[in-house]
Amino acid sequence: MLGIDTIIYDWDGVFVDPKDLFWKSYNHLYDVGMSRLHFERREDFLDFFDTDWKNNLAKMGLDTEAAQEESITEYRRYFMANRKLLVYNKEMGDAFLRLKSFGFKQGIASNISNLDIIYEPLVKYGLHFDAVVNVDMAKKMKPDPTSILQCMDMMDVGASNCAYVGDSINDMKAGLAACVSLNIGIEWGIERPDNLVLAGADVIAKNPKQLVEIVMDKR
Repeated sequence: MLGIDTIIYDWDGVFVDPKDLFWKSYNHLYDVGMSRLHFERREDFLDFFDTDWKNNLAKMGLDTEAAQEESITEYRRYFMANRKLLVYNKEMGDAFLRLKSFGFKQGIASNISNLDIIYEPLVKYGLHFDAVVNVDMAKKMKPDPTSILQCMDMMDVGASNCAYVGDSINDMKAGLAACVSLNIGIEWGIERPDNLVLAGADVIAKNPKQLVEIVMDKR
């Protein structure tokens, strides 16, 4: 028993499926002349995709800081305008509500820039988190742990009682850097489970129901 009483989650990839919107957003950069790569099939894009922004941008021919900043701004504009393409994971929402009924504190630490992308589904589906931190609040992107640490501070909890749940290599690295007691990777996100383990996941949840079981076992 680890004494877990708090769970912090990444948002996109955990509560919403962003794969189609990622794919279309990257192709949009090609359409507006910012990228040299176009992906006909979603599968081709997912094979290419790296959760490290700079690796992706370099492969797309954006290797200067100015070009990268311009492309990120345009990407975020398109992503925000098309956020309805994000697919809500009802099973994960149900898992959140079940854990809430058991008294767990729950927060979000996300690399998403615009808070509306997070708050709109929260309001729509009645998910009331104890704390939400995005990249604009943290000023640093994961794998830097700042967003997780800020989320802990907002909930007045320590790392020794906290689990972190994410779907990317950067999530697992951020959880390690934040010294959380339990670093949980998931199978339904963007990254392969074996890569999450290599990046520092203590355990992999196959589905939201198993995620609840894992956390309850470590309570």
